[in-house]
Amino acid sequence: MKRIDLNNKNMDLIKRVNIVSSAIKVQEPKLYTSNFEYELPADYLEETLLGDMPTSGRILVEEYFKVLYLNNENPEKYNFSYWENYFKVDNKTLRNIFNYVFFPLPDEKNKEETGKILYFQDFEFSKRRKLISDMSVFYLKI
Repeated sequence: MKRIDLNNKNMDLIKRVNIVSSAIKVQEPKLYTSNFEYELPADYLEETLLGDMPTSGRILVEEYFKVLYLNNENPEKYNFSYWENYFKVDNKTLRNIFNYVFFPLPDEKNKEETGKILYFQDFEFSKRRKLISDMSVFYLKI
């Protein structure tokens, strides 16, 4: 078997490829584009995808921002217990949702910068954590 040097051009191979490529013509696919924008109605997801599912125990995406905004304004009032009663969803589900949801707010002076990030502030958890740290300090003093 003849060894081929891959660093040198093989003119015979180039000639054969050019002959074959001239015989083969590839047509480019036609792109059909439209110049209109189609928007789904706001209630499309609720009516079509969710259908006749019960509304209790369901949180709409639009309400995530509301929950985080109110919680950041007053975490003592708008805690997990409040939203558990409001949405009729158990506490574990709410914690699984809101522990991973964040909304960045743009800075008022510079719109390209992030001013504040809304996240769920768990007042009950921070209260328990403070109590535990106070107890540990108390036991360390003894």
